[in-house]
Amino acid sequence: MRGRIRSYDRRMKLSIALLLALTLLGCASNQEMRDIDRFVNTTLQTLPEIPSIGLAIVHDGKRIARAYGYADLARRIPADAETGYYNGSNTKAYTAAMVVMLAQEGLIDLDAPVSKYIPELHLDITLRKLVHALPRLNDRKRAVEIAREMERQISGYLFYTTFLNVVFGAVVGLLLWALHMPSPFLWAVVAAVTKYVPYLGGLVCTVVLGLAALLVFPDPWHALLVPGVFLVVDTVHGNFILPALMGKRFTINTSVLFVGLLFWFYLWGVAGALLAVPMMVALRIVCERVDGLSRVALFLGEEDEKAGDHAVS
Repeated sequence: MRGRIRSYDRRMKLSIALLLALTLLGCASNQEMRDIDRFVNTTLQTLPEIPSIGLAIVHDGKRIARAYGYADLARRIPADAETGYYNGSNTKAYTAAMVVMLAQEGLIDLDAPVSKYIPELHLDITLRKLVHALPRLNDRKRAVEIAREMERQISGYLFYTTFLNVVFGAVVGLLLWALHMPSPFLWAVVAAVTKYVPYLGGLVCTVVLGLAALLVFPDPWHALLVPGVFLVVDTVHGNFILPALMGKRFTINTSVLFVGLLFWFYLWGVAGALLAVPMMVALRIVCERVDGLSRVALFLGEEDEKAGDHAVS
């Protein structure tokens, strides 16, 4: 705790010194600037997380710049007036602040179109709307969190689904081999691939297996045993194994998932059916983290206490 307080105290002193340097650039005496430079360099040495700092000011039409610390800490290359810094889109915030300051001084009108002050842009949008459209820091943080959560959940969904589908296909192939079904490896691949499409994939595979078995086996009971065994394995996989291993991490409302599956299949065919679950998971993540859309997220997902919870299968 004391270490944090000391670090905060050093940062405060450094900020004040930099503010003085920025204020006195161009008008301070050489001795005053040397004292400030010495203090900034000494303080930077106690803050290893800040390798360098650059200051610049325009005074009487001239750019005056100061640099402190190292541009390359590993090779001990000092920073100079030409050292570049990544600002992380901070210029948007600076621009918005300066526009508001100019409006407060009566130099510009926030309700006037941008083209009034920058005719080359040909924009009819007003400055007020433009300032509001600039992303705030919290909005950028939220966007990054949403992107990372999407990456984590969707990659996890694809990994677990692929692993379970491979195991599912292997089990189906062995059972079909035991039932003397021709090309059991081919059917194992078909079963694993169609399993990526919830509900419809298993239904299609059952129907195709049944038709193929009727053509292969003269005994109808033997032929019906093939899709029957597949249906049992598919039911156990979708209702017991998949929810037990994947839990609530990838749950989506069953009715919404089915409607969404039909919608994306209608739009994009097989590709839409394969992408339906990842896209709906992404939509649920966005709704969970955007104010005003939490009810939509609850509708897309399933609450723990609901009896109808099903993992996407």
